[in-house]
Amino acid sequence: MQTLLALKQHELPVNEALVLLWILKHPGAKQSEWSEAFNMGSTVSSPVVRRLVAKKLVKEETAKRVEAGAAFKTYTVTAKGKSIADTLHSPVNYMSDVKDFHEKFGLTHNDGPRFLPKELSDLSIHCLKEEVKEYEDAVNEGDLEGQFDALIDLVYFAFGRAYLHGFPFALGWERVHGKNMEKRRAAKSSEGKRGSMLDVVKPEGWTPPDLTDLVRPQPSKQ
Repeated sequence: MQTLLALKQHELPVNEALVLLWILKHPGAKQSEWSEAFNMGSTVSSPVVRRLVAKKLVKEETAKRVEAGAAFKTYTVTAKGKSIADTLHSPVNYMSDVKDFHEKFGLTHNDGPRFLPKELSDLSIHCLKEEVKEYEDAVNEGDLEGQFDALIDLVYFAFGRAYLHGFPFALGWERVHGKNMEKRRAAKSSEGKRGSMLDVVKPEGWTPPDLTDLVRPQPSKQ
């Protein structure tokens, strides 16, 4: 889905999008590395990379090295353009961004799962409710940009709480996602808890994801 969004936004052919995605995931990769990955040969003038450079989505950096007494050039190809990088980000990148944000302000937690201190827990609940209210207000006001901003803030803040809790988010996400994929669309409005045929419901015999091993060790509440 993310790659398709990139194709639509930047009108990239599939081969260019795949190469760009690889470069984004391997910042500072040397010429030999990306050439080998895509069987492009040994020249930096590979047509695909050259087209990305021309579109200003990739920049070409030249570095000189001396090896076996001979001076020669090697090339490093790195991605540029924040919009395309954002489009192709993964949830793991999101958590890394949120970790950087918290470390900048001295709000760090690098140990295992824990209960949050009461003051921090109370603030978290207040802020999460506030972001949901901002989304509701933007919906009622017909403000599409406001809805987008509120959803990003809500997810950003939720990721931040998971980081401060010390939860292994990626592992928990995988389990919850797997169980969500076992659900089915409501056949009638009375079938779900929310009274809507747009709802997704749990089938017979469905069991919730087990996250107990992911929240240990679990110290006493503070």
